[in-house]
Amino acid sequence: MFGVRSLAAAISLLLAVGVALPAQAADNAKARGDWRMVPQSKDVDGDGFIDGDGGVPAKRPLGAVPSAKFEGAGNQIAQPAERLINGVQSWYLNPRGYSVTLDACKSRGNEYQWRIYRGKEQIERVRWRTLTKKTCRRNILLQEGSYRFKLEVRSGASDVDFEWMNADVIDYLFVILGDSYASGDGNPRNIDAWLSDPNGEFDPYYDDVACKRSVHAGPVQAALALENSSKKSSVTVIDVSCSGATILTGVLGPLPFAGQETSQIEQVQAIIGNRPVDIVALSA
Repeated sequence: MFGVRSLAAAISLLLAVGVALPAQAADNAKARGDWRMVPQSKDVDGDGFIDGDGGVPAKRPLGAVPSAKFEGAGNQIAQPAERLINGVQSWYLNPRGYSVTLDACKSRGNEYQWRIYRGKEQIERVRWRTLTKKTCRRNILLQEGSYRFKLEVRSGASDVDFEWMNADVIDYLFVILGDSYASGDGNPRNIDAWLSDPNGEFDPYYDDVACKRSVHAGPVQAALALENSSKKSSVTVIDVSCSGATILTGVLGPLPFAGQETSQIEQVQAIIGNRPVDIVALSA
């Protein structure tokens, strides 16, 4: 009888331990982080063309005759087929820096926080918050440069795990200058509507009407391809190209018939200030 009772007690103990151990392991904090740049050249509907914040035709934006009424300009939301900002810029240049997404979604625990270091100095802290699928990502603004990110995750007062990661925040400033080859004169946003019915009524939809500027142009397509090539960098497009421009009239000087009272060089300078240019596409 003693042997049976001892065996039963041992089995009960093993079952209890077997149930308790996985539960205890599941509570252990685990820090697993990642980061990425928020795109400065946004393709919100995945059609292969940049969507800006310069307004979109209220009806039939990609139809043969788009609505003359535009909506959504300047609301900080990129909509499908929406023009470049002021017909020129893919997204806003913020003097505080570029938007970076910090991702703790693969971590395990109750709460998490981020510490941002430049060199040995902590320059920012994203304080503790609850770790859930809805709250595991945070966006912060950072200037270009090299950083170290520290993710800390806890499931109790003394159960804390952390992970370090190196980050180079890079935004490529892609400037487009020149004439109709750069601007996309023959390739408006709604070109497919014309191709399907070349003999029908057609009103071309450009990002900038006077300069016949379109994101279907080759240089803008190259900029979007660069944007999509890596989640660790972003691309800001500044497109001041204009149909009819030449080097002397347009690029280096005004182009009055297109309403360009200053040169393309001066237009770029007014937009970017002292920011260095990384890539230039020029045709003339």
